[in-house]
Amino acid sequence: MITSATLKVFPVAGTQLVQAFTLPALDDGLAVMREQPSLGIRPFLARRFDFSTVENLLATEGGCAETIEVAPNWSDISRLHVALKEALAPYADEVLAHFSHVYTQATSMYVILLGSAPTDAEALERLVTAPLPTPHRAAGPSSSSSSPPSSSPTGPPGRTSW
Repeated sequence: MITSATLKVFPVAGTQLVQAFTLPALDDGLAVMREQPSLGIRPFLARRFDFSTVENLLATEGGCAETIEVAPNWSDISRLHVALKEALAPYADEVLAHFSHVYTQATSMYVILLGSAPTDAEALERLVTAPLPTPHRAAGPSSSSSSPPSSSPTGPPGRTSW
């Protein structure tokens, strides 16, 4: 039961400036993102909800895709980025990640897995026989119950998703 909540309202900017930057390393980019809320910068990308790459892949025979969203504190995001990409690599041809929803204490990281096989059956076999990743805990209180992710794929008939 939620007994109280705090809402923070931000004014809408009068103008929109669209720019992109390339930085030498992930940690450099995360440092820039971490500073944005304190400067009043609220980045926004109009196509951030474009899911067509995943949808198109799932519509093809043998296509596999999945998305995962996590939001650890700033101190944990870089380590978790590396650990997730490494642990999920056996399940996909590509493991991508992007960051959004920048707050003073954290950012959201969206991890996208993309893969393909000649047939849906072969894609499923890859998912079932890939080694289970070692569970990682990025932050927070310790937990005595930790279960590995399920290797059972789900999704609409004729499509494979994990």
